[in-house]
Amino acid sequence: MRLLCLLLILTPPALAQSPRSYHIFRGPDTLFTENDTLTCDETWESNNLFLLCRDNSNDREIFRLAIGDRRARFRDYGIEDQADFNADGKPDFTLYTADHSAQHFYLELSSPHGYHRIDLGATINRAWKLHHHSSLNVEAAPDSLEDIRLLRSGHALSLSVTIAHQGKITIPESEFVRQQKR
Repeated sequence: MRLLCLLLILTPPALAQSPRSYHIFRGPDTLFTENDTLTCDETWESNNLFLLCRDNSNDREIFRLAIGDRRARFRDYGIEDQADFNADGKPDFTLYTADHSAQHFYLELSSPHGYHRIDLGATINRAWKLHHHSSLNVEAAPDSLEDIRLLRSGHALSLSVTIAHQGKITIPESEFVRQQKR
């Protein structure tokens, strides 16, 4: 017991992870489809456009993002940011698609079983309704989002969102809406 107490006292504070804040979804001007980690290419399947993203180290598919049908070429889409949001040592990504009527944002989180996609628009809408008992559709009203941040403290991840003229909400990872892979 004494040894354990001594180890706890002598553990340098630098080993503890400090809280991190990642400002995400800064707009279509920040989108990319290639960096040191991955390369994304457009691919068509059954008249639908996808952004197929591959790991540059082994050319394996990491994930694909459905963009839409033939009209999709007029959309803004791509990877918005890359960081190790969930502190597992692997890169995670924020994805964005938008056209004249709606925008969609996603988070690709790494895990031991591959990547899983979080629908951040659905997450915000559902949490807003749960906590404020009123509807919100951030996909149709993109200007209502003043600030979106991913917050990490240790291995705990949450989403902080400021809605114009409405307020701020913080959503824990347990309330994130996972999108089913197709």
